[in-house]
Amino acid sequence: MSNKRYAADFARALGYANVEAFENARRGGLIPAPDGVFDKRPYWRQETIQKTLEAHANGIRAAWGHPPVESEGGEHD
Repeated sequence: MSNKRYAADFARALGYANVEAFENARRGGLIPAPDGVFDKRPYWRQETIQKTLEAHANGIRAAWGHPPVESEGGEHD
């Protein structure tokens, strides 16, 4: 299975209602730059999506005064 995830996959993982909302967030700097482009379509690796999910979750946790959750990949910097 390919490690490439396109905008619809990333949008779904982050809980966006649709790709248009995801693209608006991307233009607003809330989504990292794509890992590459294939057939004129931007894509992200699963690792990038996971790191983004963790960053968003830890941002929410911090806003509520909770410590960050350690990533599955090991220690935070």
